[in-house]
Amino acid sequence: MFADRVAVTTGGKAAPQFGTTGDCYRFAKNLGHSITKLAPALMPIICEGEFDVIKGVRAKGTATLLEKGNPLVIEKGEIQFTDQGLSGICIFNLSRLLKIEEGVKLEDGFREYSIVLDFVPETSVQMLTDYLLQKQKKMPDEMASVILQSILNNKLASFVYERSLSGKDRKVSQITAPEMEKLSQTVKALTFTVTGGKGWKEAQCTSGGVASEEINMNTMESKLVKGLFFGGEIIDYDGPCGGYNLQNAWLNGIKAGHNIVKEI
Repeated sequence: MFADRVAVTTGGKAAPQFGTTGDCYRFAKNLGHSITKLAPALMPIICEGEFDVIKGVRAKGTATLLEKGNPLVIEKGEIQFTDQGLSGICIFNLSRLLKIEEGVKLEDGFREYSIVLDFVPETSVQMLTDYLLQKQKKMPDEMASVILQSILNNKLASFVYERSLSGKDRKVSQITAPEMEKLSQTVKALTFTVTGGKGWKEAQCTSGGVASEEINMNTMESKLVKGLFFGGEIIDYDGPCGGYNLQNAWLNGIKAGHNIVKEI
């Protein structure tokens, strides 16, 4: 079968359970196009540690992605805890920046990244410490692990307490001032080491694709093959959550269709 003009709008590799195969990249490569590195994007992130006790808990705050200890980006919104790590829109957006260098093992590459959660971003460590010390005076005989329950979900409060301090059977009155400051620091910087992403099945879009510099982005026609047009996720573009990827796909598809008709 022959055609004067062909539009390739076959999608990417994300969500294979809905029929995506990634074959489109092979088609484009066979026609001479460069394919930038493909990776799943907008997905939950797997982290080191046990999460069973807080699985399903949601909390608002900020999430900062660090690479080798250096902050890359900060996202604000609702954070969801899963049985293996973190999810939620702000975590999905961070997942776009998890880039593993060629030749590096996945498990080693992911561990270069960490995520720091701040559940009270508008409050300083000192302000939170002062608040907890005042609260301590009002509930001295309560179990120490409940000290954070007015700030965090009960399950998350216990999780943060145990990550920060030992001595579950202590009373609130037995928490020292330095320990209270340490608790505050943990509430504002609960840190997890990244060990992976949930992969193609749970990713919402594909990072990478046909190099955009090889496409006339005004017409969506290939600069290498006359009559070959591209649209949608096959192109090297991935945006944050919020409909950006859908809008990009629709606009590119419409642009390609209009220009094909115009040529005809």
